[in-house]
Amino acid sequence: MENKNESVRPKNSKAAHEQLVLDAVQKIIGSAHYNGPLIIFDVRDKSLVSKEIDRNLRKSLIAMVADYIGHFEQMNSLILADDYRDIRFYANRDICEILSGKYEDLRWASVLMNVRHFLPMARHFEEVHGVTAASHCATQGYCFTLLEMNSVPLSYLLHNGERLYGVENYLPEVLYWVMETLIDRNMYYPRIHNDRKSWHGLSARTVPHPRMLDFQQVWHKLLPVK
Repeated sequence: MENKNESVRPKNSKAAHEQLVLDAVQKIIGSAHYNGPLIIFDVRDKSLVSKEIDRNLRKSLIAMVADYIGHFEQMNSLILADDYRDIRFYANRDICEILSGKYEDLRWASVLMNVRHFLPMARHFEEVHGVTAASHCATQGYCFTLLEMNSVPLSYLLHNGERLYGVENYLPEVLYWVMETLIDRNMYYPRIHNDRKSWHGLSARTVPHPRMLDFQQVWHKLLPVK
């Protein structure tokens, strides 16, 4: 016997929820902004409320923003959240290793030392397919790397004595000099894939610069972003 008191979930509820998340994540990506060499995707409560996005969607939003960043290998990306466990930073392997404290002589830049997960994608590829294949992939940009946090410092003291508060404010300053270091040491900075197919109708966020050649995007102090 049919229970008339039992609610029936519409068959398209899953699709409707997925569309809701996609519409919300497009707002987040569409409002992503550059602070120097860092692009920030803000999923903090204040940002969600201002965009009239349900805060209960946060986990789904983070997952989809991460998918977008990975699809385009969107270098120097920060997913900014209220909970440090949801904060993620994406760059190439060398930048992430410097920020996570691998190099003793670059301790000034090790602002993200306490990472929960360190995923050097090219290194994993090397383990599976060998050094030669991994080297080839690195030239195509597969040094793309993710850092997830155990904690994030509240502030950073600059050499001039100024203290910057908030990872979204001090990380760009550190990144400027880290990227200078990459060039000084001939370390690798991968190409940015501007020819990737769109992601749910969205293209990669880029900063055009008249001196950029061969569609390569580089966020760097020697090439000021305007």
